[in-house]
Amino acid sequence: MSREVNWSYRNLDELPEEVTQPEDIGVLLADHNRLLSCPSWLGRATALTTLELSHNRLSELPASICRCVNLRVLVAKNNLISDLPSEFSHLIELRELNLNGNSLKSLPQQISSLPALEMLSLGANRLCYIPQHIVKLAGSLTYLYLGGNQLKCVPQELGQLARLTCLALCDNQLCQLPPSLGQLSALESLSLHCNRLTALPHEIVSLPCLSTLSLRNNPLVTKFAREFGSNWSVPSLSELSGRCVRSAQLHYCRRCLPGNLCDYLDSARECLNPNCKGVYFSSCVETVRFVDFCGKYRVPFLRFICSPDCHFSSSGSSASNSSDDSASEEASGDDVARVRRVLLG
Repeated sequence: MSREVNWSYRNLDELPEEVTQPEDIGVLLADHNRLLSCPSWLGRATALTTLELSHNRLSELPASICRCVNLRVLVAKNNLISDLPSEFSHLIELRELNLNGNSLKSLPQQISSLPALEMLSLGANRLCYIPQHIVKLAGSLTYLYLGGNQLKCVPQELGQLARLTCLALCDNQLCQLPPSLGQLSALESLSLHCNRLTALPHEIVSLPCLSTLSLRNNPLVTKFAREFGSNWSVPSLSELSGRCVRSAQLHYCRRCLPGNLCDYLDSARECLNPNCKGVYFSSCVETVRFVDFCGKYRVPFLRFICSPDCHFSSSGSSASNSSDDSASEEASGDDVARVRRVLLG
């Protein structure tokens, strides 16, 4: 029966040179120390399934680790690792690999050769690009975290990772995304905040499972607010006359007015300000309100009102304010569709 060895938080400079029966160790915890290297006996820990080496000073992982053929979870966050052993692909049972906070400049090809890998975290490294060979993980990968790198683009091949449910590309330098992301039919969470995105591919709208989309701190949000904050033209005589007729609820019919005028009067739309009973036809003001969406981020929500003088109440009754806040916090299915149309153009 395998056993757990816990050497976490011991301020160790190195692990013991020898241990009794390393082949019986199933879980080895050695995080939060000052390790510069790993002992050679690690390669004899053939029953090892979980290895935790986070928060040390490792500049590399030893080749001996690649003989731990039953290893399923390897976590080595916040070290100084810049490359992986050439034999790393021998870890055919590895399900989770977390190398956040290291010094990787590229995605090692050995990682793409891991046939069972489901969760890959490479955040806060120095990655400048995602190689095309990542597509080799399409049969297994469900979670991919690449936030906090130096990515400027994303390859089309990323859209072939059909089993992905979570994709994090936040805190990079991305200016655009490939339309192929619309092929990620299992995707539930997409983190894109803190990039340089000015638009999103419309294919993202069709993702059937997407429930969390993080977009804050991107030009597409601030640009939207700037461009649509005020847009007003002087109403035409037809517009003003039509508003008077509809607001006064005057009766009209096709026997007393030409058909085209009746059609025009029928096209009136209500002002979205709940404190205003007015209508408008073609002349309106586009206003932007930032709302909490999915409880994750702020997005601009486009609303049409009848004139620049039509203001939403900011000091009304607590009941009305509560109702309005609730509407912005818990968006309905129709609201979701409207927000998506706004953000995607």
